Amino acid sequence: MIPKNQKNKLKTAGYFIKRLKDAGYVVLRMFHKYSDKDPRKWTIIVDPSGASIYITCFEDRPFRGEYLFSFEDGNQLFARGYVLKTSSIDVVIERLNDRNILHVDDNEFVTKYKSMSDESEEHSDKSLEELLNDALNLQSDQLKIYKDQTELRDKLKSIVSEYLDSFYIFGYDINGKTVLVKGAKSDQQLDALDTLAIRLFMAGSLGSTYGNGPS
Repeated sequence: MIPKNQKNKLKTAGYFIKRLKDAGYVVLRMFHKYSDKDPRKWTIIVDPSGASIYITCFEDRPFRGEYLFSFEDGNQLFARGYVLKTSSIDVVIERLNDRNILHVDDNEFVTKYKSMSDESEEHSDKSLEELLNDALNLQSDQLKIYKDQTELRDKLKSIVSEYLDSFYIFGYDINGKTVLVKGAKSDQQLDALDTLAIRLFMAGSLGSTYGNGPS
């Protein structure tokens, strides 16, 4: 017999998704903001670009305090209106296995996304590395002298904000004056930057060079 708290877990989207991912399936959360009067609790998709099975959790079905899951894939592998009433994720996985739903290694969506992501990341890393190298290799006679620190800060912000959503820059300008630049779009980001700076100081990680920092 499955404990009651274990039964209730299955109607939680996070738990349901994690268990399916642990079983090797590609799962995306689609929607969970149904109205209070709507019996639907959340909807996910399994094997996107493949079988593309939409699984929806219905609460208080067929009776109050109970729940069930509908499987919709355009009447391909599951009959139209197919529902499953179970409190065991193993039963759900068994239904997917019975229909040979693709796992992560065989899924076209994941393969294509990973390829695009790798190419984008490689291009981004290369561009950033080239930018840093260009800056580090400048000779003293090539360095630009700014009218004041406000102009310098604005220039630094405009360049770095193309690559980072929020950031700290601190150091010395070519005249030996202290420069501190904060780039953030909200107080929450500033608080997060302060926390990160303190954590790095405490860990002694600020001395790491680009590309060789701690993971």
